[in-house]
Amino acid sequence: MSGAVYIYAKYYSLSDDGKETYEWAYHHTLTPPSGRRYDWFGTSLAIHKDVIVVGATGLDDPVSLQGKTGGAYVFDIVPDDTYADGIGWKVFAELSPGDGQTGDGFGTSVTVYDGVVAISSPYSYTGSYQSGAVYVYHKDDDDNW
Repeated sequence: MSGAVYIYAKYYSLSDDGKETYEWAYHHTLTPPSGRRYDWFGTSLAIHKDVIVVGATGLDDPVSLQGKTGGAYVFDIVPDDTYADGIGWKVFAELSPGDGQTGDGFGTSVTVYDGVVAISSPYSYTGSYQSGAVYVYHKDDDDNW
């Protein structure tokens, strides 16, 4: 198993006596498109508005062709009639360091805010052994990361 993220939603309602009540209910499961063993999908997670970023520290880097450099997936809300509230989640981007090496830990921590994603790579080589780096991505006008 490569990992999964389980999303729960908070639903509000009014009781017969007019008091507001709420309950948490299962909504959706996020899984990586590759689904490869030992990708460590779910190592880290960040949510802002309609965007979820999920770290996967064991993912292979498709750019540098190095194994187990790490990666991160950007999910966004999409219309989906299979759910009661009509929304689902879709992978919009798979982010990788591009210059990664095996064991960099890219995706160890992630954050997202208003179209900007920052991803840590604590063991990457940036001038000295395991000095680490943070990679910053932004969403452009065409919704590409």
